[in-house]
Amino acid sequence: MKIINWKATARTGKIMANEFESERKVDVVFIVDASRNNLPVFDYLIRAAASLMLNALNDGTSFGLLLAEEVPLWVRVDYGKRHFFKCIDFLSTAKPDLNNVIAYQVEHLAKSAFPPAGADSLLLPPLLTKESREALKILGELGYKVVVISPNPNSLYIPSTEEEELAMKLVELRRKALLRELSAYGLIIDWDVKKPLKAAIAEVIKL
Repeated sequence: MKIINWKATARTGKIMANEFESERKVDVVFIVDASRNNLPVFDYLIRAAASLMLNALNDGTSFGLLLAEEVPLWVRVDYGKRHFFKCIDFLSTAKPDLNNVIAYQVEHLAKSAFPPAGADSLLLPPLLTKESREALKILGELGYKVVVISPNPNSLYIPSTEEEELAMKLVELRRKALLRELSAYGLIIDWDVKKPLKAAIAEVIKL
C-alpha cells in the first residue's frame, strides 16, 4: 500500500505503483602484498588498508580482502560491521614473508572468486618486486579498475651527505619512470609516507 501512487491511480483508473531502484555500489577488492621485500613500509600498507576499509564500511560499499602471503588469505566480498572487523582481525595477523607468487594468486582469484571484471580493485604494494608489478598488469589486462596505493620506501630515508642526496635523486627518477610505465594498467598513488594518506590521494584524485 505504501508504494501506490494515489494521484496517478485516480487519474488513470488503474492502480499505479512507484518503483524504487537503489543505486548499486561497485564491489572493491583490497589486495595487500605481504612480501618480505615490503618490510620497510609494511605497517603503512596495513594502516592504509584498514583506513580505506573503514571508508568503505561508512559508504556502505561491499569489499573483499586478499592478504597475499605465502599461503594466501582470501575473504570474500561482503559488507557490514561484522565483515569489517573480520578483515581487520586478519590484517592484524599479517606478517611479511617469503611470498613471491602474488601474481599467480591474483590471477587465480580474479578468474575464480573476485567480482566480475569492471569492478574496482585496490592494490597495496610498494611495487618493489617483479611479481607485484605483474599482479598489477594482470588486473589491468583483465579489465579491473585498479587503484594502487604505493608507499614510497625512499621517503623514509633522509640523506646525510651530498653524495647520498644525489644517489636518492637517481633512485627516485628510476622509480618515477617505472610508475609512469605501470600507469597504463591503473591509477598509481605514489605515497610519500611523511604525508597523510588522504593528502597523497588528493594530489592524484580530486576529492
